[in-house]
Amino acid sequence: MKLLRDLGAKISLFKLAEFKERMKVGFVTVLLEDLLMVNQPSLVDDMSELLFEMAEPDMADFFTALLPNIINGMNIGNAEKQSVLDSWDSREVDRMGFIDNATTFLSEFKYYSN
Repeated sequence: MKLLRDLGAKISLFKLAEFKERMKVGFVTVLLEDLLMVNQPSLVDDMSELLFEMAEPDMADFFTALLPNIINGMNIGNAEKQSVLDSWDSREVDRMGFIDNATTFLSEFKYYSN
């Protein structure tokens, strides 16, 4: 994670068209799936920070396309998928608001997937 964050800071990796087109969906999907399985708070914070840094260059796309597509592929009912999506307030796009909403989102998803 540190390497990705360093690359994001040094070469603006997450803003590069090549990253957005070919790698962003895979990385975000893996991060969300891993966040759902991790129970160490410090690791959750680091992963949430990385998720924010990947989403930040295009928050509108993250909330309108990327996140819904990832959720649609997850193994919960349709009503639950919508509830999970609604739990992440897309108006909160600053770093702390995003991370707080990610925590709520993860809790909601864990609740519905059990």
